[in-house]
Amino acid sequence: MLRELIKLDEKLNAVVECITAPYEADAQIAYLCRTKYVDLAISEDSDLIVYGAPKILFKMDGKGNGDLLDVEALVTGAVYDDGRRIMAWNHGLLLGLAALGGCGKLGLC
Repeated sequence: MLRELIKLDEKLNAVVECITAPYEADAQIAYLCRTKYVDLAISEDSDLIVYGAPKILFKMDGKGNGDLLDVEALVTGAVYDDGRRIMAWNHGLLLGLAALGGCGKLGLC
């Protein structure tokens, strides 16, 4: 499917750059986000949170709608519309939360 997408991109002379990851792409995608090479990542799972992607769009449908997780807002201490401030997170807290969320799958809890 990837090869067909790249061929279509070349055929249409589109201005979309295709980057191929040598193995799993999660770390590379997160790096592209952290360095501002891309604006956000689109994913179906939460692995990009652990790799430090600042903005992730989950469950994107055919119309481009989905759930945006703005990790930057969590880390800086997001403020809700009504003015309430939530706790400021850091990457270490997010890693801990991810570990707690996944430990049941590993049979550790």
